[in-house]
Amino acid sequence: MLKFSFRNQVLLGFAVSIVLVFVVGIFSYKSISQLESDTTWVDHTQKVIRTSNGVLQLMIDAETGMRGYSATGKKAFLDPYNNALPRIQTDLNELRVLILDNPLEVRRVDTLATLVAAQLDILKTNIETRDTKGLDFMVQTDMLLNGKHNMDEIRVINTHIIDTENELLAVRKSSSEAASNSAIIFIVVGSVIFLLIIVVLFYYIQGTFVQQKKIEEEIRVANIELEKVLEENKSKKLVTDRHRRPQ
Repeated sequence: MLKFSFRNQVLLGFAVSIVLVFVVGIFSYKSISQLESDTTWVDHTQKVIRTSNGVLQLMIDAETGMRGYSATGKKAFLDPYNNALPRIQTDLNELRVLILDNPLEVRRVDTLATLVAAQLDILKTNIETRDTKGLDFMVQTDMLLNGKHNMDEIRVINTHIIDTENELLAVRKSSSEAASNSAIIFIVVGSVIFLLIIVVLFYYIQGTFVQQKKIEEEIRVANIELEKVLEENKSKKLVTDRHRRPQ
């Protein structure tokens, strides 16, 4: 087995710590990036749902305005209709942009736009007929029922769009939660391991210093003992030399 010097062992420990920090940082960055992407998609999906529901609600408002005017002949009841018209087209255009990545939803929005256009034509015709022929004519010819099938189809298409988006929303929320949990796990586990390495290095260095001091003390004591022995030997030698000198 390779044996590393104290210096190399300490450097190795710090090198492992640095590598660990980079690894945790990379995985955490990827998890956070995935979380941000999933969050963006969650917001996108929720916006699709809001916009689709908005189109349906505007169509209901427009129909309500037409019926109010047809029943009373008062122009004030046309306010919901007049307010809804420009917003319906704006919301449809926004919805088209939002679902460009989903071919199934694109086809549904195309169908929805066709139904909406047909329904608006019916509402416009009913309003014009009320002006020219009156309510009795509209009731006798069942004109107020003309748009019922269209509105039912619009509600069905809206439901399909919302159901699909809710399924995507569930998947994206799950992915977002998984990314969030992964980021937390990487950060926590990496921090714990990093802390353990630092603690081990601290105690290892501390223990090495203590051992070194102990060895230095033993060497110091041994040197003192050696000096004593040398002094004793020197003294004995001097005494011996004196005895050997001729009297």
